[in-house]
Amino acid sequence: MGKGRRQAQTDKQTIVQELPEYARPFYENLMERTEAESLKEYTPYQGQRIAKSGDIQDIADSRAMVRNIAGAGLPELDQAIKGVGALSMPGQFTGAVADQYMNPYMENVLDRQKTAAIRDFNRTGAARAADAVKQGAFGGSRTAVADYLAQEGLQQKLGDIDAMGREAAFKDARAGFDRDRQTGLSGLGQYASLAGQRRAGDIQGAQLLEGIGKQQLGEQQAGLDVGYQDFLRQQGFTKDQLGFLSNILQGVPVSPNQTRTGFQSYNPLQQALGAGIAGLGLYRGIM
Repeated sequence: MGKGRRQAQTDKQTIVQELPEYARPFYENLMERTEAESLKEYTPYQGQRIAKSGDIQDIADSRAMVRNIAGAGLPELDQAIKGVGALSMPGQFTGAVADQYMNPYMENVLDRQKTAAIRDFNRTGAARAADAVKQGAFGGSRTAVADYLAQEGLQQKLGDIDAMGREAAFKDARAGFDRDRQTGLSGLGQYASLAGQRRAGDIQGAQLLEGIGKQQLGEQQAGLDVGYQDFLRQQGFTKDQLGFLSNILQGVPVSPNQTRTGFQSYNPLQQALGAGIAGLGLYRGIM
């Protein structure tokens, strides 16, 4: 067992799976295209993603209408409220107001009633004087007392005519004032109601206009979404194609090739032994 002795090495078997010749160009093309695709830089989307409501004229107009409505307030309603408050305050029916509602012919009516009362008084006085003359008491104290009482009755009647006439006129004036005030209140209520309805109509108009604008905005957004999806499909088209080709090539059958390689080291003793065995065989053959 010398130091120079080499150990024999065992045989080595290598199995290599090789592609069919017809498939090699496709694999090479796939690898080249895949490498090129992996080296591409990121490409951002240059288009618009979000539709802007400010670009829709109907939406802009509706917002302007709402701002105008909010800023303008409701002056008609304010006026109606003030009018109702003024008409509802106590002490509104003053003497000056009553005079405005008084019948302008009231004085004439009272004067005619007073004239009739005086005429009746004079007729009664003449009859009373005639009776006194017949009785021989004309000019006496009794006659004077009767005349005084009659005159006092006349003044009382004239005062009653004036008071009752003016009281009736005042009541009529107050009734007219109350009717006008109620009419005014009703009118102010209707005025306020119409103002509210007009305001509601303005708001509804703005809402309808905004609805039309939002519909346009939705259509615009849908168009932008379609553009972005097209961009994504374009960006992934090459990768999808490479994946499709890769899936096909994965199904290509491969054929294994087996290669056996033998390794034998140099050994002088083994060679001499081999030569001796060969010589012995030859000697036996000769004998």
